[in-house]
Order: sequence, then C-alpha cells, then structure tokens
Amino acid sequence: MRGPELLVKASVSPAAVPASRPALALLDLSISQRLRRTEKRLVTHVDLEVGQGEIVGLVGESGSGKSLTALACMGLLPSGLAVTGGDVHLDGASLLGLAPKAFRALRGNAISMIFQDPLSSLDPCARIGAQIIETIRAHKDVSASQAKRDAIELLDRVGIPRAAQRMRAYPHEFSGGMRQRVMIAAALVLKPRVLLADEPTTALDVTTQAGIVELVRELCRELQMSVVWISHDLALVSELADRVAVMYAGEIVEVADSKVLFRVSRHPYTKGLVASGSIRPYGERFSYIPGSIAEPGTWPTGCRFAPRCERVREECVGEHPDFRSGTTTVRCVNPIEYEAE
Repeated sequence: MRGPELLVKASVSPAAVPASRPALALLDLSISQRLRRTEKRLVTHVDLEVGQGEIVGLVGESGSGKSLTALACMGLLPSGLAVTGGDVHLDGASLLGLAPKAFRALRGNAISMIFQDPLSSLDPCARIGAQIIETIRAHKDVSASQAKRDAIELLDRVGIPRAAQRMRAYPHEFSGGMRQRVMIAAALVLKPRVLLADEPTTALDVTTQAGIVELVRELCRELQMSVVWISHDLALVSELADRVAVMYAGEIVEVADSKVLFRVSRHPYTKGLVASGSIRPYGERFSYIPGSIAEPGTWPTGCRFAPRCERVREECVGEHPDFRSGTTTVRCVNPIEYEAE
C-alpha cells in the first residue's frame, strides 16, 4: 500500500490545461431505472468537463454511480436504464442524439472504455489477436498485416510477454490480470480522443500498474488524449489525475485540482474518503466513514450525506444543497474552510 505522502502529490502536465472547448462534457446528466409506473433515480444532474489532454479522476464508494455515468457516455447502459435528462458532448457535439449506427462508429475510435470485468468483454471463442485486429480494421483502413503489427505493439506495451505468440491464445488461457491488460490494449489501440477507464488496474500487480499508468500518460502527451479514470485507489488517482471529481449517492459532491483536493478536502465526505485511504502509524486505528451509502430511491430530501456527516446542521436535512464555487466546487452548506498556504 502506498504511504500518505502520495496523497498530496499529483502529476499535472502542461498539456492537461483545458482548452476553450472540452473534449468531453457531461451536462446536467441524469440516469434512471424505468419501473412499471415510476422511475428510480440512479444518477442526478451530473456536470463535469474534461479538457483536451486532461486526466480527471472519478472517485467514490461502490454504488455512487461512477460506472453508470461512464456507460451512459458510451451509450451502453444496461437494459431498463436510460438517460432521463441532460446530455453528453464529445468535442462539442451531442452523443446522446446520435443514431445507433453513428454512435457505434465513434466507440473505440473517438471514445473508448476499459471495463471492470475483462472476461465478460472478450469473446471466449475467438483468439485474442483476432479480436484486436477486428477492432482495428473496423475503424481504420489498414491491411491485416499492419493491424496485426499494431496489435502486437500494444500488447507488448501493456506488459504481455511474448506478445506475438500470445496473439493466438484464447481468453481462458490468460490470468485475470493478463486479460485486463488485453482489454487495456484493445481500448488504446485506436488511440481514442477520450478514454473512460473503469478500475482498469485493479487486478494488476504494482509493477504492471505503474507501466499502464505511464502508458496512459504518454498517450495523453502524444495525442492530447483525455481520460476519465474511475478508481477506488486514491493514492493512484492523486499521482495520475489533474483534477478529481467525487461522487456520492448518484451526484458529484466536490470537484477540485488534485493537489488541492488531497491536501484540503472541503466536503466532509471527501475528507472521510481521503482519511480512510491513508496509512496510519502502527497501533493507530484506521479512519472510516460510519454508516453506509443510501440505496437509490431512499435518498434523503436534503443533503444525501447528512445521515453520515459529522458536520450536519439543521439546514442540511431540509433542502438539497447546490454547488458552491471557489477554489473547489463543493455541494455542501457547511463545507470545510479552505485556507491558502
């Protein structure tokens, strides 16, 4: 596990400064589950911009809505779920208004995603190499031999040993971590403008994880590729991300520069997350957030974090808080005060 010193150091490259038009913009995005007579809200009013070449970390507990938000951007929400408000823009153009065929043409080429479960995303009856080559040739006018060379190069860069030989292997012949590396290669092989990475390094050892992180950094520099990196690993996010968005109970509660957020968290939930992920001296109790996240459909009418918050006030439970802008953007009526150094 990384030490707490990594939670206050972020790598912010000059290329990560947002351009006038963001690469990806989530505009008041809401997602619901359609029931027989009602709708259950799962994600509500998410506003988030990702600049050209910027890496944005998206963090929060399981059930916060992080993965659903990413799937909505790809037009891949599970059956029964739908976007019920807002929009997603890629380079200023609406994605949600596209015809299915036009959306499919963009997936993998302009916007790509690394999924949590690689086994469910790979065809068990097709060789690894054939799947990646098919992806390349579906979007690029290249020969089969050139597509094969591109596939081998990416497999090698993500740490697959004997990449040329392993092209003929089937998914079940790889370990879980190796399958995840294959998925990362498949997502990056077309060099998309926007990459959505959903827990992409969870099953990988620390050495391979570091290699993948460096590869993503290189592509951001080379291609001005923008990244949304979804993770529970706060130390990794602090090293990789330029900015961080924190989700809780289906909404974003804080957005800030990575260096600022991990040094001075303004939302009590963010403070609890950072404290929970920090290493403690021997014998000192680990920090944790009491209680558990509310299930969709049972969210409080006021602040959704109020039942677990140590800074709760009377006004917190009566009215849903709006975003407050400043050094950070925070959804809280009683935020932790920020003191500039």
